[in-house]
Amino acid sequence: MLRTPFVPTALETVRDLLRCLSVGKDDVVLDLGSGDGRIPYVAVTEFGSKAGLGVELNERLCAESYSRFGDRIEVICGDLYFVLPALVDRITVITAYLSPMLIEELEKSLLSLRIKGVRVGLHDFPFPNVKPVKTVKSVAEGMLWPLESTLYCYEL
Repeated sequence: MLRTPFVPTALETVRDLLRCLSVGKDDVVLDLGSGDGRIPYVAVTEFGSKAGLGVELNERLCAESYSRFGDRIEVICGDLYFVLPALVDRITVITAYLSPMLIEELEKSLLSLRIKGVRVGLHDFPFPNVKPVKTVKSVAEGMLWPLESTLYCYEL
């Protein structure tokens, strides 16, 4: 089992990603490796999505996410590769900020599930074999300098 360290995404970058994916009231947003839960929370509270789900492997982060946003989002503590197949019928949008190795595994997993119509947003690391429909540069305020990110938006 591979782990990715928790690196919080700047809120402006979260908003840029959700805008890139055209998140709205009919969407169910799933954030893989959801950390503190900020992406599903912003999807529900600022973009009006029907539901926000987070899957996180780190139990401490699951507890933090649940304590902060548990009344607004669903937090699933577990391995995304075991949880994802059970959720594909519920979701319309997937977001992820994972290491390149995990992104490659995610691409394989999503393609093997043969899901259609789901929009996927990736932060900084694109799928190696699928072309994005849109690529967006995001600049957010950092502690010492601006944080620049590249966002990749896909339609499966």
